[in-house]
Amino acid sequence: MNTLLAAIRSFLSFVCAQPTAAGHTLAVVDLRARHLDAWEMAQMAFQKQERTDTRYRHVVHLFALLRRMEEDAPGTLHPTVVRRLESGTRLSHIRRPGEPEFTTDEIRAMRGAAHRLVFSALRAPAATSTRRAPNPDVAVALHVLWSLSTGEPPEVIRAVTFEDIVATTDPTHDAAAAGMGHLERLIHLAERDAVDQYAVTFVKARAGQRYERIYRRANRAAHHAITATVRLTGPAASRGDTGAVWLTSADPGPPPLAERADWRDLPLEVWIARHVHRRPISLPHVYRRFRKTATTREALAAPTRYLRDGRRHTPGVFFSHYTTSEILRASAGRILVDAINEQFDNAVRLTVITPEAENLLQHGAHVDQVDDATFADLEQGTLETTVAACRDPLASPHIPHGHACPVSSTGDCFACPNALVLKRHLPAAVRLAELTAPERAANIEVWKARWRAVHESITQVILPAFPPEDVAAARAAAADVVLDPTLHNDLGEVP
Repeated sequence: MNTLLAAIRSFLSFVCAQPTAAGHTLAVVDLRARHLDAWEMAQMAFQKQERTDTRYRHVVHLFALLRRMEEDAPGTLHPTVVRRLESGTRLSHIRRPGEPEFTTDEIRAMRGAAHRLVFSALRAPAATSTRRAPNPDVAVALHVLWSLSTGEPPEVIRAVTFEDIVATTDPTHDAAAAGMGHLERLIHLAERDAVDQYAVTFVKARAGQRYERIYRRANRAAHHAITATVRLTGPAASRGDTGAVWLTSADPGPPPLAERADWRDLPLEVWIARHVHRRPISLPHVYRRFRKTATTREALAAPTRYLRDGRRHTPGVFFSHYTTSEILRASAGRILVDAINEQFDNAVRLTVITPEAENLLQHGAHVDQVDDATFADLEQGTLETTVAACRDPLASPHIPHGHACPVSSTGDCFACPNALVLKRHLPAAVRLAELTAPERAANIEVWKARWRAVHESITQVILPAFPPEDVAAARAAAADVVLDPTLHNDLGEVP
């Protein structure tokens, strides 16, 4: 509303000062598109000088107001103005450079300082007996804990009232709190640590969003921050008959015992200088960096769920402004390298010789993958290993050249670029696919490191390359496959 009023004042002062052909000032009812354009150009000039979004917001708000006027009373505006409004403003939104998140050590230092202040305040009996609100430093400490645990923007956290906080408890405590008012019940449960979960309603005024978040005991950080806030500011709020959560008072000092926190007088920079001494905290010292820290953690923990949720940001906003994060970039780099390695491994896997290909080779066909000499040795059986065939056991990728392959008696042949697989190797492949199935794994992390490549090579490359009838015949013969005893033991079975 303040922005809209400022926009109207700016527009009227500009338009009404424009002379008409007769030398009189221009009335608003005589507004033309050229006047709107002239004012917009003036705002563009101011924006270039100020490098803020103030002028952009003025134009957007005024355009919206004029469009609403025309919608409510068609014909109010001159047709040239209506056409001009359809094209929107030429001003653009100025984005500040992305601010970095706090590092893990910085977060640990600030959270520790906040916990110490809040714990000391909770231990002091004067807070509840005099119903005095916490001092400004404790209020900032509570804000820090809310920011880190909820990940909400500062302006959203500061807009929360006690009416927006609903506590759920067990029937015993509910019965004891029967007849109490909302805030009285909230304080009663918080002081006894009897709240099972909090339902907090957050409001994003600029986006017009209103949403609820549930914080159970399992959400320790948020649950503790809300409980401490209710215990420390609830009594003062009930005394003053106000639902405001963020109250402060001079401590010690004369009445008033509580007043609404003025965050312009509670800069994070001053609080850090007073209470965080273990390590320097990187600049700038602003509350909004806590949100970026929480967002980064959530995006790293579950990127798909984070983007699908859309509660924090749309994917477009996230990729445009949050991927400047050094931590996110480093994580993305690791993911990219792992993906490249995986694709490379897939590209250099073994050679599968299907029955049709084997028939062509027997009739003299020449292919790059298998030369004539290698195929001759393959047909004679001199390249056989326990489970497959090997181009050259002395050229294994698992050991320096010239030494015998150390894994030729294990299932690793089925994920080796040196391997050759024919129809006769299908029973062993089927048997190994069964033994290395992930659902049989006692430890899935061990399976990923040891058997995932082998299992996926068999199930995704080898078996699909052969006709279904050949795979079915191999499956019937798989139980008769004799595997190396050490391989059985490695898979947790006894032959």
